[in-house]
Amino acid sequence: METTEPVYATTGWAVSNNDPQVQQWNKEYEEALKELEEEKKQVAMAEQWNKVCENDVNGRFWWDEPIDDMGLEELEEYVRAMEELKKNVAARANELTMANDHFGNQNINHHHLDLGVNGFSIENVLF
Repeated sequence: METTEPVYATTGWAVSNNDPQVQQWNKEYEEALKELEEEKKQVAMAEQWNKVCENDVNGRFWWDEPIDDMGLEELEEYVRAMEELKKNVAARANELTMANDHFGNQNINHHHLDLGVNGFSIENVLF
């Protein structure tokens, strides 16, 4: 809710919320907040990637490990982790597609990504 009453800045000047300069500052502030949130997301993704890299076994990622010797509980956990990975990959692919659409970057041909309705499908993969 906007107010038409003046707001007194630290300089003692009366500033109205309807002032074009104040509106511009508010717009810039909102844009800066959006950029900050995007940066936070990228930092979180980088931290997740670092965890994946730290957890590689024998120079391989966990999803490359053989499953032949896993017990039932390990296999169930493996499936849960694969589903989480699938969800994360689909979300990231959607983010990249939206960013590509937003910025009009034609260098990435996202139309050839077959994500389906629920993202990448691992249902037909034989373990």
